[in-house]
Amino acid sequence: MADKKYEAFLAYFDRDVLARYKDKPDVYEIHEENYGGFIYNNGDDDWYQIRYGFRKMEDGNIAVAGWIPDLGKLTQTEARIWSGFHLEEPHFIQEDELFEDWLGTYLSPGGFFPVTPTRPKTILYREVALINAITESCCERKLFKVEKNPLLHYPKAENYKSYIDSITELNNLVNDMMDKITIESIASHVNIPLDCSSKKLNSIKQILNDEEKVNLIHKPLKNCSEDRAKIHGVSEKKSEPFEAFSAFDNDLKEVGEALKEFRAWLEDVFSVNADACLRRLEVESYVSELEEKSYMKELSDVLNQANGKTIESIDFGKQKSYPNSHESEGLNFHFTDGTSLFIRIGSNSQDVASNFEGLNPNDFHTDLMFNWAPAIKK
Repeated sequence: MADKKYEAFLAYFDRDVLARYKDKPDVYEIHEENYGGFIYNNGDDDWYQIRYGFRKMEDGNIAVAGWIPDLGKLTQTEARIWSGFHLEEPHFIQEDELFEDWLGTYLSPGGFFPVTPTRPKTILYREVALINAITESCCERKLFKVEKNPLLHYPKAENYKSYIDSITELNNLVNDMMDKITIESIASHVNIPLDCSSKKLNSIKQILNDEEKVNLIHKPLKNCSEDRAKIHGVSEKKSEPFEAFSAFDNDLKEVGEALKEFRAWLEDVFSVNADACLRRLEVESYVSELEEKSYMKELSDVLNQANGKTIESIDFGKQKSYPNSHESEGLNFHFTDGTSLFIRIGSNSQDVASNFEGLNPNDFHTDLMFNWAPAIKK
């Protein structure tokens, strides 16, 4: 049961109140999971955020729990819109684990570790990123053309149309945005010819080539695609009441688990570690790419002399300070053949300082920067 001390800071609303925000991705940024989320207004002048949770009611519907301190910062116009969806006396179920997790995560002083620490959308996005890291490292292409879908939200209402709207965005991410050429590259690696590479899900089924893996990986993705396909034409079912929230939550979990299994399968066939692949790509992304080096003959000659030598020991430290020199760090490599390589950082600090009164070379500070990129092979 939710702690009553929070009730004074919460107001409850019909879930329809979120629809206007979800329908305007150009204006609002929404981060949402199965226990709640928050809305950012992207406006420069009137930025605000609204934290909200989902709470299950006795009638099976789900209410939005708005955090009153955030709601109090809304404009009068915005506040009136929320008031039109206010629930006067909602009746909630007694035990609501997800809502209590939201209270503890967002509202408890210092926070706490929720019962379910990782949410379905978070898992989904993580697995998409890990799979992309493997294929980018091993196939030089990402399997998924995008790694997040800003339109992927939980259903806006408990009806079939809202469910289809959400499943469509899930399918857009995990199926429609798969890269055909990357699938062909994976197929080539496992030596499996594809019948028709344009049929991406069928190709995934072919390259898995194992009934158990097909059930774990291909089937949930196929189910997602088939649910999306049901919207073609005119259907009376679109207007029917439907437990959209729980159904979509289950879909997210199943697809997330399927991608987790697919990631593990890719790790095995390429003999790599997905986390190491992702970390290596992250390091490479913020380390400046080395460009033209043809003019750096002196450095080239030095490194050629060092190439193949075995390091015996390394000294490091701050270089001794001199009046007309910048401050810097240095490294000394000592090799087993008795030679040593001393590395210091040069600069044009004297030239720059001479052009500005009151500026001294000692005002410049340089340091060595190190970034380890892990090996990706298991």
